[in-house]
Amino acid sequence: MTCPYCQAANPEGARFCTSCGRRLLPPATLPGGRRMQRDRRIVLGVLLGMAAVTLLICNAVLLFLNAPNIVALLLSSLAAIVPAWFYTRLVLRLDRYEREPRRTVLATFFWGALFATLGAGILNAIGYGFAGAAVGPDAANRITATFVAPVVEETLKGLALLLLVLIFRDEFDNTLDGLVYGALVGLGFAMTENIMYFSVTLLQEGAFSFGVLVFIRTITGMFGHAMWTGLTGAAIGWGRSRHGRGAARFVVPILAWWLAMFQHGLWNGLLSYGGTAAAFLAALGFFVLGLIVVLVIWRVALRREQTILREYLRGEVADGYLSQAEYQALTDERTRRRTLRDARRRGGRKRKRLQQAFFQAAAELAFRKFHLANGERPKTYQAITPEDGYRLELQRLRSALQQ
Repeated sequence: MTCPYCQAANPEGARFCTSCGRRLLPPATLPGGRRMQRDRRIVLGVLLGMAAVTLLICNAVLLFLNAPNIVALLLSSLAAIVPAWFYTRLVLRLDRYEREPRRTVLATFFWGALFATLGAGILNAIGYGFAGAAVGPDAANRITATFVAPVVEETLKGLALLLLVLIFRDEFDNTLDGLVYGALVGLGFAMTENIMYFSVTLLQEGAFSFGVLVFIRTITGMFGHAMWTGLTGAAIGWGRSRHGRGAARFVVPILAWWLAMFQHGLWNGLLSYGGTAAAFLAALGFFVLGLIVVLVIWRVALRREQTILREYLRGEVADGYLSQAEYQALTDERTRRRTLRDARRRGGRKRKRLQQAFFQAAAELAFRKFHLANGERPKTYQAITPEDGYRLELQRLRSALQQ
């Protein structure tokens, strides 16, 4: 067999290259694992696609029944989708060292936009029905918004993060990943919720009230949902990074979920009972404080990611899998940005994407080693060569960049 690193010929069945001494990848190990992984992803993708189409149809029907006017729905959809797209791009830029794959980004966003909103609409309506029978419609609206909706919505949104840990564990590494995924779920939820509120307001109160609501909810509603679920996700990611290290990794996410429900209920309660003026004054402190907390968590988590890259890629330099220049670009933000600019200048977007893919593969290798060092068991198809696949990918991308 041929060594993938130095291209030297070796006897069949050899475990180490006779020329460079590096560990050889058994021919059947990684490809078989990739085929297994690919087949599972295809089946999962088909099932998720069917579920997404069904949920999309159900949400569209409910939105139309809520505001039966195509023009109002189109205008409201545009007013909700554009800010959601902007905020989503902003959130994705938070994770600089190991960006999340498109499939998990879309899955989390559309969980919030389709499943969580549909489930919340049904459960909130049930809660409103029980409250209305007991205290009347006006009081039922306030009770549902303050005490029912926060529990229902934060639970349904948080469920996406738990499923993500179970299904895509390799793509959910730490606090920063959880912050990003949680914010995406919240943004998806806020987008669909805004379409409903915008269309009803446009039909019932006119264009001026519609414009005011779009301005307010684009800031408060979207940031609120992104912040509440983002903090829950950050706590789950923190627990994910502490495999086998005590009960706190389970307790902290539960506390964060309760805090998200409390914040959500407090905000809804201010709107329901305190009036617009009280809610506006509270928003200045509420959202400013929330933004500060999110930024602090982001900076600490980003530095932690950088520390993991430095610690677990240092050995790859010593073993010859990475050069010192590559290590510097991977672990220093300024060098990283300069390397990407140089790649764009020399070869356009294609070369920049190759360079980003190289950084991504190296980061995934570092986090793979980090999780193994913490005692996690590799998946079956990765049990024999848990790191060699990433090293081969680095070799392939390096060769492409050198052309």
